[in-house]
Amino acid sequence: MTLERKLERSTVAMHHCNPPPSASQMVSWMARVLELKKSLLEVELAEQQRLKDEDTIYTERVEGYSKSLKDDALREVREREEEAERARLAEEQRVAQEALEAKLREDVERREKKAAELGQEPPESAVKGAEATAATLMLRLADGSRIRRRFLRSDPMGKVLDWADVQGVDLDAQRLSSTMPKASFSHPGDSGMTIEEAGLGRQALLFVEQKPKEATGDSDGTVDDTEAAAAAGDEDAEQES
Repeated sequence: MTLERKLERSTVAMHHCNPPPSASQMVSWMARVLELKKSLLEVELAEQQRLKDEDTIYTERVEGYSKSLKDDALREVREREEEAERARLAEEQRVAQEALEAKLREDVERREKKAAELGQEPPESAVKGAEATAATLMLRLADGSRIRRRFLRSDPMGKVLDWADVQGVDLDAQRLSSTMPKASFSHPGDSGMTIEEAGLGRQALLFVEQKPKEATGDSDGTVDDTEAAAAAGDEDAEQES
């Protein structure tokens, strides 16, 4: 039997004693009852606190486990999304690379074909004399280098543009321009006119410039002022030589 149980029995026995206890005994009895109740209350409160702590720990563990599962699920979703994005970018890069390689092959094949179709140049004697049937065209490329070739004056400008294409000029984004006469020539809009119809003399300087954004492929007869000035100086020097 525990001490608390013995105390309780002793206290209860005092309460039921016969004859009734004196005043001092009654006070002592009440004090012992209060002490007993206090002890029991402390035990009960301690037990409640223990249960509360255990419940808190259990709740925290459950919440922690739930949060861990949620974090794992979110991480898996994020990893799948990142993997899908990497796969998408890799596929786009592969497609773009294949398209670029295909375009490069097409450009090489087209330029090789055009180079073969250009044929032989007219003889130098065809440029001389009052009855000259040929013209010497000098082309200044975007990098500043120059090339020249003789053409029959009856050749279409398309042949000149093909010659420029063979040299690496991007005819979709660039055009040929001259200052004498002041004009520009684009593919395919100007391909049909002859060199003579274009107004190019027995010697002419052409240079490469970007097509204006609003260009439709037809000649608009305009030339950038800076390019024109540089080309004019080159053409004067060429004619003097």
